[in-house]
Amino acid sequence: MLEILLIIAVVKLFTKKAQEKGLSKGLWGFIGAASYYVPVFFTGWFILPAMVESGSLQFSTEMSAMLALVGISIGAGVVCCFVAYRILVAQPDAIKEDEGLLDQDL
Repeated sequence: MLEILLIIAVVKLFTKKAQEKGLSKGLWGFIGAASYYVPVFFTGWFILPAMVESGSLQFSTEMSAMLALVGISIGAGVVCCFVAYRILVAQPDAIKEDEGLLDQDL
């Protein structure tokens, strides 16, 4: 349930910023969702279980292990999502680029 709410918030954030910059809302909404969900998926299903199985991560109880694994997975998704959002913010505005082309002397 938490992941669904986070994905919705991320997609809304990315599409709103893309619209402000005159960029494709659909593309940036997809990039935002993927930048969160792909790291969460790979961390939660492949990386952390392998680390627990190999003994790299050790926990005293099963509950602490589950909470740590969920927290680390969500943390990885948030970090990657933050990086993708910074990339979106750094993109030049599409509207300003078009205006600049019209103002140039030929």
